[in-house]
Amino acid sequence: MAASGPDLGFALLRLFAQQQPGETVVVSPASIEVALTLLAAGAAGETQRELHTLAGDAALALLQGLRAAPLPAAVHDAGRRTMVSVGNCLWAPPHLPFSDVFAQRAQRDLAAVALSSAAASAPALLNAWMARTTGGLIPRILDKPPDPTSLVLANGIVFLGTWKVPFDPTLTTARPFHEASGHVRQAPMMARAGHFRYAVVPGGQLLELPYDETHYSFRVFLPEATQDLDAWLAQTHASAWLALGASLQETAGELVMPRLDLAFAAELKPALERLGVVAAFRPGVADFSAMTAAHVPFAVGSIMHRTVVQVDESGTKAAAATTVHMTGAAVPEMPFRMLVDRPFLFTIHSTDPDALLFLGLVRAW
Repeated sequence: MAASGPDLGFALLRLFAQQQPGETVVVSPASIEVALTLLAAGAAGETQRELHTLAGDAALALLQGLRAAPLPAAVHDAGRRTMVSVGNCLWAPPHLPFSDVFAQRAQRDLAAVALSSAAASAPALLNAWMARTTGGLIPRILDKPPDPTSLVLANGIVFLGTWKVPFDPTLTTARPFHEASGHVRQAPMMARAGHFRYAVVPGGQLLELPYDETHYSFRVFLPEATQDLDAWLAQTHASAWLALGASLQETAGELVMPRLDLAFAAELKPALERLGVVAAFRPGVADFSAMTAAHVPFAVGSIMHRTVVQVDESGTKAAAATTVHMTGAAVPEMPFRMLVDRPFLFTIHSTDPDALLFLGLVRAW
């Protein structure tokens, strides 16, 4: 199975949908592509080629002119505004510093900040960084200290969107929602009548809700009652999905949809291996020689992806975190060398009680 650039998100969505039938799946192609691009900046050879093939140029295009804007301490303080913020972070223990070339490139092209600390302090540093980057939507990415011989690369992205035309909360009522499993649950359903950008497309209905800045929108595809959503997804790619937007036209109608409060987490390594990234995960094969000053033979141990999406009557709050844990061979500490070939001092002392028994200054042999 192959995917690259814009199709990466749909490819991952299909894989996780197959692995977790009936469950909700939410991925952030933007976060994953930026994380892979950050990883590729420290790679070489076949490792770099595989990463570039999968990530494409989407990450650099996304970040062009977009840097990690300061967010409010909590997203509910943002007020009525639509914004996107992206940040990248590099962590290394003091004895495994990133190379100057890699750190400078990551800062220049991907707005990355570099952190260094003892492994025990890494969770506090990285969790605080991620909480700031995502406005508190994703407060934690590390539950325990990383291995002292490892590196951590992290991406965070947050989207705060206010509807151009909000829903009236008084019209929100509990209605049945039919789950893929066949269960029916009562869900808080928002409702709004008016004009929408809407189209009947092959397999179902498509509707677009703009945010208060027209650059961003929320699109909903509802399959026909006889159309299996998984079967439709299996035939859909990014280019086809984007092309459906050309069918949207201003149409009068009514929309009823549930409020959403979604969270998803998954290990990306098995999925990325199926999509063509192999060398990066193989110790002894992975080439990240450009990443560290010590040229330690690192490989990617895991890539954890987390997403949060909240949709209500006023708009949308969404955040994603992609965390790359890199493992390497232990760096052998250089044994010290003490050549006593010049005048020296010595003592013979007692530790209980603490007392000097002899004190000598050897100045000649």
